[in-house]
Amino acid sequence: MSLLIKNGEIVTPNDRYVADIFCVDETITQIGRDLDAPKDAEAIDATGKYVFPGFIDPHVHIYLPFMGTYAKDTHETASRAALVGGTTTFIEMICPARNEKPLEAFELWLGKARGKSACDFTFHMGMTRYDDEAE
Repeated sequence: MSLLIKNGEIVTPNDRYVADIFCVDETITQIGRDLDAPKDAEAIDATGKYVFPGFIDPHVHIYLPFMGTYAKDTHETASRAALVGGTTTFIEMICPARNEKPLEAFELWLGKARGKSACDFTFHMGMTRYDDEAE
């Protein structure tokens, strides 16, 4: 699938300018003015709109057991909501129980996310104890 975003104001960490963006599958292949796209490309007129790179949320709680309760979100719902807001990657905090081995906690949380997220994800570990297994 190819996509042409026309006349958007591109915002990067260093610059803002109006241009077209051409994508093939999930890859930006060209940025420039007055780009031509194949006839079968989807075209979006972004005149008067901002075009940003996908945002990264570095700290989210999705599967969060806390005092006998769990967060309402799932990876399916949280990732869809993230994409609506322009976030294409999030990093979830794993918070293992004190009696849980860190690697077992990672495998549990990964199992709740794998195949269910609509966007990219990874994890960071909250340490609830420090011992040989945590090291």
